[in-house]
Amino acid sequence: MRSICFSSESMKKGEEGSMSMKKCISILLAVLMVFSTLPVAFAADGDITVEYAIEKRDFGADEQIPITVTIHNPLAAARSVRINVKATPYVTLDRVKTDVTVAAGATETFVIEAQGGWVDFNNDFLQKVFDFFYGTLLSFLYEIMYKALNTGYFSVMVNGVEAVILCDWEIIRDCNIDGHAFGEYVSDGNATCTEDGTKTRTCTRCGIKETVADEGSALGHTPEEVAEKAPTCTEEGAKNGVICAVCGEVLEAEEVVPALGHTEEILPAVAPTCTETGLTEGKKCSVCGEILVAQEVVDALGHTPTEVDGREPTCTEIGFEKGIVCSVCGEVLEAQAEIPALGHTFGEWTETAPTCTEDGLKTRTCTVCGAVEEEVIPAPGHNYADRWEMDPATCTEEGSKWHPCEVCGDKGELTVIPALGHSFGEWAIDTAPTCTAEGLEKRTCNYCDAQETRPVAALGHTEEVIPAVAPTCTETGLTEGKKCSVCGEILTAQKEVPALGHKVVNGEVVIAATCTEDAQGYGVCEVCGEEITDTLIVFPGTALGHSFTHYTSDGNSTCTDNGTKTAICDRYGCFATDTIEGEKIDHIDENGDMMCDVCGSFTNPLLAVVAAAFGAIMMFVQAINFLDNVLNG
Repeated sequence: MRSICFSSESMKKGEEGSMSMKKCISILLAVLMVFSTLPVAFAADGDITVEYAIEKRDFGADEQIPITVTIHNPLAAARSVRINVKATPYVTLDRVKTDVTVAAGATETFVIEAQGGWVDFNNDFLQKVFDFFYGTLLSFLYEIMYKALNTGYFSVMVNGVEAVILCDWEIIRDCNIDGHAFGEYVSDGNATCTEDGTKTRTCTRCGIKETVADEGSALGHTPEEVAEKAPTCTEEGAKNGVICAVCGEVLEAEEVVPALGHTEEILPAVAPTCTETGLTEGKKCSVCGEILVAQEVVDALGHTPTEVDGREPTCTEIGFEKGIVCSVCGEVLEAQAEIPALGHTFGEWTETAPTCTEDGLKTRTCTVCGAVEEEVIPAPGHNYADRWEMDPATCTEEGSKWHPCEVCGDKGELTVIPALGHSFGEWAIDTAPTCTAEGLEKRTCNYCDAQETRPVAALGHTEEVIPAVAPTCTETGLTEGKKCSVCGEILTAQKEVPALGHKVVNGEVVIAATCTEDAQGYGVCEVCGEEITDTLIVFPGTALGHSFTHYTSDGNSTCTDNGTKTAICDRYGCFATDTIEGEKIDHIDENGDMMCDVCGSFTNPLLAVVAAAFGAIMMFVQAINFLDNVLNG
């Protein structure tokens, strides 16, 4: 908890003289009751101690009001403290907020300079009304508010008018000491079907990031049905299989479809011939062709002989001599002397190979008759494999998967796999920072070579004190300096301190002192012991100084301006002058309108009273408005 200490003298002086008038104002007592119900303001965290002190209570117009601030830090780390100062009228401040960094275990002391202000109306009654409302009353209201809020303050007097100075402080937060102020975690969008991704949160004060596993962020599989396999007469089929469309994992095994069984088809009977047996009726499957009932053989009928004429052979047909054939079936009973067919004389085969979807063809031509022989090579169709092949997705590009044709590589059931997105690792220093230059840190994607970079703040200088060198009577010295203990840069240059000069004692004055110049003579230096006999030595501090006693007005005073007055030094031979503030002259009312022709002030007391009363009413209205704003926000 913080603690604030004030000097008891500065806090208590002067309160007794003004409280009697304050207690007479009943409306202000009601205000005190309202403020007494307000909660006490919280104290800042930490064990820092801040003390304020002021040396006296009464100040004149334009007089400096020094407020001494002492900060003690007993902690093991440096802390920054913000000093807040406010004031009511009759006091002006050279600074309102001051930030001070106090090293570990150190005490810092500095002075905040306030200054007394003043408003002069050249009218005693109007001045008293203004002093009451903007001095006594307003200061009382602020005292009530600061006491109710348990806030430290000083009560001082400026030219006899009361003013209040507020002193408060707060610790400036530091992540290295107080810990980071992290926001909510945000997903990094790098989860897969079965593995969780990561999530990151950022400190709202210093911007540092923290990345952890994003539990439960796995995307889950994307089901996709596998193409059905139809059953046959004797083989089972399959259906309702499911795989993941993203990673290809089997999610549901295929359901077995039973074999269909045979479909009967009648095989007609075949009548016997002269030489060939016949067949009885049979049965087969009309779907797959399997024989279900075998046909039985019927005996042949025998031939009916008939004579046949002969024939000349061709390329494709044989020739015959006369013979005997059966008139029923045409079978040769006595073979005709066969004259062989001449046969084609074909050239080489020319072949066009088939593809999965288009038939092939091979041809050759007879060189005798020109007959062409062709053979079609049927297209076998695609032979898609059951396995999946895949082009994996990358951080920035989509992938795909498909069933490959074992013959031509055609892609069946082509499916797109979305790009994965980058998954960056931890930040690492790439270029170390120096005292004055920023460094650089980078991180690399876990899947690819993509990188991100960001600057690292410069370290700042580490101060090292360069000791001062004291001057002597005849040699110059040096002031204390500072340099950076890391890079050697001079932070505060040492300045030359002039030699002290001899301090002569037992001196013999040769040249007497004047108003502005010290005496000169011979003697011995009491510092270094050197005897000074060959050179005149100045005896410091022996100059007489001017003597101004008779001041005469410079003729520039008016009823509103004191003007100046000047005197000449009384010492013989010195003609120096000194000009100081003079005195105002009386108001001038040459036209008799009861107002000064120069400054416009009232010369008739009755009119002054009326104006003062009107001013008092306006001041009171403003005070009530201020009070209403305090009470009602």
